[in-house]
This record gives sequence, structure tokens and C-alpha cells, in this order.
Amino acid sequence: MQTVTSYTHISINLPDAIILTVPATFLLYTTTTSCGLWALYKKKSIPISPWKLRATVAIFGFCVPLVFLSSSIVFNLSFGSLQWFILGTGCYLPTHNLSYFQWVRGIFPALSYAPSPALVDGDKNTHANTASSTGDVRINGLVTMGRGFTKLALAYCFAEPLVKKDVEHYLALPLFSIESIVSTFLFGAKTYLVFASIDIMLGLCQTLTGIPMVDMFDSPILSYSPKDFWNRRWNRVVHDIFRRLNNVKDAEMQVQSKKHDTVGEISGAKKQSTPLSRNAKGFLTFLLSGVGHDMLDAINFRRMTFENVLFFGIHGIVVYAEVSLLKRFFKEPTGLMRIPYIVLNMTFLSLTGKIFLAPILTFAADKSIATF
Repeated sequence: MQTVTSYTHISINLPDAIILTVPATFLLYTTTTSCGLWALYKKKSIPISPWKLRATVAIFGFCVPLVFLSSSIVFNLSFGSLQWFILGTGCYLPTHNLSYFQWVRGIFPALSYAPSPALVDGDKNTHANTASSTGDVRINGLVTMGRGFTKLALAYCFAEPLVKKDVEHYLALPLFSIESIVSTFLFGAKTYLVFASIDIMLGLCQTLTGIPMVDMFDSPILSYSPKDFWNRRWNRVVHDIFRRLNNVKDAEMQVQSKKHDTVGEISGAKKQSTPLSRNAKGFLTFLLSGVGHDMLDAINFRRMTFENVLFFGIHGIVVYAEVSLLKRFFKEPTGLMRIPYIVLNMTFLSLTGKIFLAPILTFAADKSIATF
């Protein structure tokens, strides 16, 4: 395939990874993750500062999936990102005098509505639990599985025939051309339907265990603004993880301020997060998401273009503006008034979505592999 210039005009090639068998890679990832978690749990007993320990564990866990890979792309993406998620969450999860296994269990609360003993006091899951009994939970699990199979069928029976097969032609289209926008929307629709088929696995877990699982997506095509899309409807689990980590960090800062300030609660109240700092954290979250997605591309394709950083940076700026500047002028639309806002938001996503899709499609085409 002819090389397509990236939107950032940056292309960094990484050295080839060390390829292991899937069982060997699984053992390596499990061992390094377990060692990292144990070090974080025992941070008070390790003679280095907490931030140095966190940085060491994060860098170590970050590098392992980059250096050691299996021959399976699905495994690399799934377990590489899972290791980053586990260690990243463990870096700021408080121990609260919990046992090791109780503390580890607190890393995964965002996947279910079940309460976690490791959560900060007063932290509530933002998603309502509508199931009133174990029987209702299991029935809802079957419904979720059915929804997942329906989405998977729509992805390959409806979206797949409409998606442009000539990837090189699509990548060469001007970003703002009608054909490019429509093609990006179709690629995005298929991507959503494939990712959303995780309902099959979550529904199966809910049916077998009787534990209500969180819906990963909430009809993102109905989002009326970028903030509504990212905060409420797209990958709610990741959003909930970042919210919990921010709550943990804020709680730690409040505890430290109360320990060192003689004024007490009044001074502590002044050090709570302001709206500006919270919005700045939100923007930083978008940038970190971009870095994470670029690293996932680098794991398998051994090349980084930072186009994901550009994509998430653009959306972070727009969401920041929506929250900081438009809040006083913009009210949530209702009824039929939502329709033009939904169309505008989908147009914005389709305009910028090609920046996100381009590196994946380019790398996949270069390596002659299927993207989905």
C-alpha cells in the first residue's frame, strides 16, 4: 500500500518486539502485573517515596507489552491494555487497611454495580442499578446478551457491506469532503457495533454470577454534544475509572491538607478542587487517552504517529470549551430540539473521526491484516 502522510506529519518506527507464545506471554503479563500490584499494596514498607514507586511500576508495566508480544493481535490488545488498566488504577487506589485480595477486588468495581471496599468514602457509582433481585439480574443478563448478538449481526450484515473497501482511496480523500465524512461515519458505526458486542460477554457474566454489570455504551449515536458523548454514552467504564481515580486523588489531597494545616477544615476546604482544576484534569484525561491509544497501535504495528493524541486533544479542547464557556449559555435540548444537535454532533465526530481511524487503517493495510 502507498504510504499515506499522517495528519501530524510524525512517524516513529519502533524496533521489532520479542515474540512469545500466547501461554508464555500470558504468564509474563500475569507475573509482572501481580508483582506490580504487590509493590503498590506494600508501598508503606518500601523505602522510596510513593510517587517514585508509582512511576517505577507504571513505567515497568508500560514497557513490558511494548517489548514482549504474542503472535495474536487480539491477545496483545486485550491483555496489554488490561495490564495498563490494572496497574494504572492500582497506583492511586487507597488500601484503607484492607487485605491484599480486598484491595485488588477494588480495582474492578467499574465493571459492575457491586460496591467495592476500596472506594473512597462517599464515592457512588454513577450508573443506577435497576435490578431488584438476583432473578431479575439474570434475566437482564440474557437480554444484554441478545442485544450484543444483535449489534454484532448489524455490524457484519448492515454496516460491513456499506463500508468502503478501498482503504487507500478513503485515506486519500480530503478530510472535509462529503465522501470522507460519510465513509468515516460508516466506519465509526461498524466500530461501535463491533465494540458494543462486548454485551455478549458482560451479559453472560451477569447471567452466570447474578452480579449486575455496567452497560459499556448508552446509545452514543443519540448524543447531542461532545460532552454528552464522552461523559455519558461512550465507554462508560473507562469514564468511571478516571472519575474514581480523580476522587481518590482529591481525597488524598484533602487528608494531607488537614494533617499539615493548623487552620483545620476551613483551610482544607480552600484546597478542594476548583471548577478550573477539574476541567483541566478532564482535558489531561483526553490527552492521556490519546497517548494510551497511540501506545496500543504501537504494540502491534510498531509505529507511532500521535494522531490519536491529536484526535483526543481536539475533543478535549471542545469539551473543555463546552463545560467552561458554554455552560452558562447552553441548556440540554429536549424533545425534537435534540435532533439538530444530534446531527451537528455526529457531523463533528465524522469530521474528526478520520484522524482516529487513519493510523489503524493504514497500519492494518500495510500489514495485510483485518481491522475487525
